Amino acid sequence: MKFAADPVEKQAHYLLRDAGKAMRDYGMVADGDRVAVAVSGGKDSLALLELLDRHRRISPVRYDA
Repeated sequence: MKFAADPVEKQAHYLLRDAGKAMRDYGMVADGDRVAVAVSGGKDSLALLELLDRHRRISPVRYDA
């Protein structure tokens, strides 16, 4: 897969891949689930929120956030 010149997108790709694998391996989200995310406003929680939104858009498992 070729990446855009943007290093942020490249990093997001790898983080999303690893997060998706963990979600599948541990059965964290199932079809029809609703996911609530507590966001403190810090970098880590905002990054998690962004990754969950990206994952939701491309995942074959349909869930709401």
